[in-house]
Amino acid sequence: MLTEDPKSVILGGGLWLRLSFSEVSTLIGLEKLGLDRIEEDDQWIKLGSQVTLRDLQTSTPLQSLAGGILSQASEHIMGIGVRNVATIGGTICGRYGFSDLLTALLALDARLVFFKTEELSLKQYLAKKKPLRDILLSIRIRKTPGAGYFHKISTTALDFAILNLAIARRAGKYKIVVGSRPGIAKCAENAMEYLDQIENPSESDILKATQLALEELTFSTNLKATQEYRQELARVYVERGLKAVIGLEY
Repeated sequence: MLTEDPKSVILGGGLWLRLSFSEVSTLIGLEKLGLDRIEEDDQWIKLGSQVTLRDLQTSTPLQSLAGGILSQASEHIMGIGVRNVATIGGTICGRYGFSDLLTALLALDARLVFFKTEELSLKQYLAKKKPLRDILLSIRIRKTPGAGYFHKISTTALDFAILNLAIARRAGKYKIVVGSRPGIAKCAENAMEYLDQIENPSESDILKATQLALEELTFSTNLKATQEYRQELARVYVERGLKAVIGLEY
């Protein structure tokens, strides 16, 4: 049904359909496919695409993964009523530039399992110019021990982010992700590569990595904030986040 008609649409949580599509011929529900479970084994946590943001917020395995950054990213998205309906699959496939969740998922190297398409990393999926005409079945996150930091800057606790960022340090590798720039979440590759080569980064190394991130990432102005303000926020919180995951005072 999805591939036969270009106006057919998968019904995720359904909260943003009015904003995303001008005309829909058929809504396809996934409620009876058993995709609303959180499962884990020795190596992976598997999130069904119909898992809600409230489930992410309250999941015990996720609260202990990389400092609980995925649970923290879910915690202040609208209110509980919205989080009880919105799904992780709908968030990913919507590829929203303001998403807090995408920022944390990128920092955790999330992988996406589809019905037909081969498994992709979230980074590969977001790099595609157009969304896939496929069904997202689940999201896989490796249970690698490590530290994490998530921060969202917004006018009020439940407002959309002016800027958000997630930083993880797992198995000696760094992830630095900044979202709502106001563009979609993106990794600071140069800064990550720089830190990966240093066994015990010093404060000067953190300052250098922060500057590399600012030079690589783009920021712009919209009604919420100016380009310059977002850059300054990124400078402060990337530095704080790196110090937090490394274990330095800030």
